[in-house]
Amino acid sequence: CLRRASNECVGALELPVVDISAFMRGCEADARAKQDAADTLLEACTTVGAFHVVGHGISPELQRAGFQRAAQFFKLPAKVKRGVGTPPSASAGFTRGYIGMGEESGSDLLEVKEAFSYGYDWDPDTPPTNPLQGPNQWPADDVMGGEDWRRDMNELFARFVGASRGVTACLSMALGLDEEELWQHCTQGDTISLMRLFRYFPYEVADGVQPDSGRIGSSPHTDWGWLTLIMQ
Repeated sequence: CLRRASNECVGALELPVVDISAFMRGCEADARAKQDAADTLLEACTTVGAFHVVGHGISPELQRAGFQRAAQFFKLPAKVKRGVGTPPSASAGFTRGYIGMGEESGSDLLEVKEAFSYGYDWDPDTPPTNPLQGPNQWPADDVMGGEDWRRDMNELFARFVGASRGVTACLSMALGLDEEELWQHCTQGDTISLMRLFRYFPYEVADGVQPDSGRIGSSPHTDWGWLTLIMQ
């Protein structure tokens, strides 16, 4: 529900649904469907500020696999997860690998969660051109029961990049621009994009970490990237 400053609930929040399938197909014959989606997106962005996306091309099977693979990783022993830790270059903005509870926060509160971050399947023999590029930090295949875990994660990332392009094209049209206009400013954006897996805990789990600290699931923040897509 929406809440006033007094914390009074003032009504349910229904997010608009934007169908980007016409942009994913890239067919000129879908001009009417593209315009309808752009109009819906413009209304969503100028009122609610968020929206559901359908027609993105990410199959239900791959979405289920993504949640299953995330659960599989977070069930690993703590020592194994910490062995896939974010490298020291994280201080420069590079974030890949495991982040434990209390190791990331946008406020003075303890964020009661753990995370795993990965992105573009970077060639380790290719020198990065900026601090946000570099190789992923993966758990060993034998720990994850074979190569399927990494394969599914890479497939999910690639599909999300495709969906991001579809949403970006829709946003361009919503602003009265050519649908490729905004994407032209995202050159190599996939190489610095992140897929983040999160596991949130009940607050009492933090008693064994920082018993005297204030707690929150995720601190209020503004994402640094161009676009954030959330799978739920």
